[in-house]
Amino acid sequence: VPQSYRKTGQLYRGEQDTKRWQAGNLLRLIKMPVYRGNLVQRTRNKSLSEDDYIYFENAQEAYISKDDYEKILQYSASRKSVKKTDRVKTPNRYKGLIYAKTKSTQMVRKCRHFSNNKSDYDYYYFMDYLYDLEQSERQTVYISENALDKIILELLQNEMKRLGTVETLLPQLESKKESCLKTYQKQLRIHQGSVVQLNAELSDLYAVFSLNRSKREDYLSKKKEITSKIKTISQEMAQCELSMRELEEEYQRQVSWVKQLSMCQNQALLSTELLNGLIERIEVDVDKYVTVTFTCQIGGDERE
Repeated sequence: VPQSYRKTGQLYRGEQDTKRWQAGNLLRLIKMPVYRGNLVQRTRNKSLSEDDYIYFENAQEAYISKDDYEKILQYSASRKSVKKTDRVKTPNRYKGLIYAKTKSTQMVRKCRHFSNNKSDYDYYYFMDYLYDLEQSERQTVYISENALDKIILELLQNEMKRLGTVETLLPQLESKKESCLKTYQKQLRIHQGSVVQLNAELSDLYAVFSLNRSKREDYLSKKKEITSKIKTISQEMAQCELSMRELEEEYQRQVSWVKQLSMCQNQALLSTELLNGLIERIEVDVDKYVTVTFTCQIGGDERE
């Protein structure tokens, strides 16, 4: 590979080198005139057209026979994509969800169309690159959409099996929510009682001060102390009310998530709406290891 040659200076690959030529690079080299023994000059002059090039046929020994060259072109043509303008890609159901591990930019979704005498189909896949700064190497992260669909569907179905049926899970979630709400409500009542008591103390303190104005310093000190306690308890009450609202919102998210999750049980292909409702992020590693972070966690974390 040219990149390896520039790096190592070695003409031949070592036993430890497992890198392979990419099909596109091989085809590009094979199509070069020099590979067929021909020579074309003046191609680097951008101001010239192909009619101005100088051609020399059989200028050197060909690396490939004419028959083999024709066979390669025919095989390549049989695998070529139909013009992009003539075909409409299916929507990217994983848009905004799929990333190469640790990266913040989404994996690119690509499509190859295969058409020959036996079949005619689109092949969708996701691709990106990871860079090893220490070795200055680029690693390809790749997974087909079909393989990803199977992994995600199996993962979600297993999650539903872990959680149990909707009929048993939803009452459990509601019971847990009500139990937590009662704890917050009890704490809120205690705080409310404390505020009432402290306000009463504040009124009594003012009544005593009205009768004896000479103890102004003592009055202001105690007033400040009681006012500070009321402020602290009021903040705790506000936090308690906020926690109750968040608890209710989380419960609603869980109910919605479980209902959507249950819809995956009999699905052959997950819709965009289901994927976005259930999944926050999908990470793919170099070895096609997939890590999924759900939008809602019930008794567990992200799944792998």
